[in-house]
Amino acid sequence: MISGEEIRRLRKAKGWTQQQLADNVGVAKTTIVDWEKDRYFPTGENVHKLSRSLEVSIAYLMGETDNPIQIGKDNIFKDYDLIPVALISPEQTACCGAGMIDMDTTCEPEKILVLSRREIGEYDPNRPPYAIHTDGVSMEGFGIPSGSVVFINPREHLESFDVCLICYYGRLAIKKVIFKPNGNFEIFSDSEDDNREISKEEFDSGLFEIRGKVIAIHSTPGHGRF
Repeated sequence: MISGEEIRRLRKAKGWTQQQLADNVGVAKTTIVDWEKDRYFPTGENVHKLSRSLEVSIAYLMGETDNPIQIGKDNIFKDYDLIPVALISPEQTACCGAGMIDMDTTCEPEKILVLSRREIGEYDPNRPPYAIHTDGVSMEGFGIPSGSVVFINPREHLESFDVCLICYYGRLAIKKVIFKPNGNFEIFSDSEDDNREISKEEFDSGLFEIRGKVIAIHSTPGHGRF
C-alpha cells in the first residue's frame, strides 16, 4: 500500500480538503486523517472507492506499480456493463490434469469475449481478466469439461477450495487450491494422481504460481447420439 503522504499528495493535487475526499469515498473525515497519518490503510471496497476518487489504479494504491495510471471513465463499470476479455490462443492451453507447458503469456489473443461486471468481480485495468482454453477431464467434477474456455481474474480474492489457474514448474493447469496454515498449498482435482502438496519454498522461489481465480466457464453441450 502507498504511504499516507502519497494519499495526501494525490488529494491536494485534486484541490480537495480531507472532508471532500471523505465525502467522495463515503467515509468519515477521521478515516482520511488516519490513512494520511499511516495509522491504518484502506481495505476492501474502500480501496476501489479511493482509486476512483483519486483517479489512480488499484495497483498503484496497493504498491504493485510505481506508475499511477489514471483510471478513465471507461474503466468504471456498472454491474450490467459488458467488459471485453481476451481469449488467449489455443497454444496457451491449461490442462485439467498433470499440466501443459506454459507458453508465452504475452501472446496475441485469439479473439475478444465479454463478461458482465458482476461476473468479473474485482476489476483492475492493470491486471485485467482473460480467458484460456482447457484440455483434460480431471476437473469435470467441478463443472469444467474438457475443451471448455475458462475466464481468469488475477485480481479476484482467493480462498481455500477456489478453482484457480496455476503454473507448477512451468506447466499450466486448472486446480482447486487449499491454503495450509504452515504456508504450504494443496492442489487437487478429480484425479488423485494429480493431487499433491506444494511447499512454501516452491511458491517463494516462483516454481509454483497462482495465476488467478476461475470466475466463469464457457462450454458447448455434447450434441448428437450417445
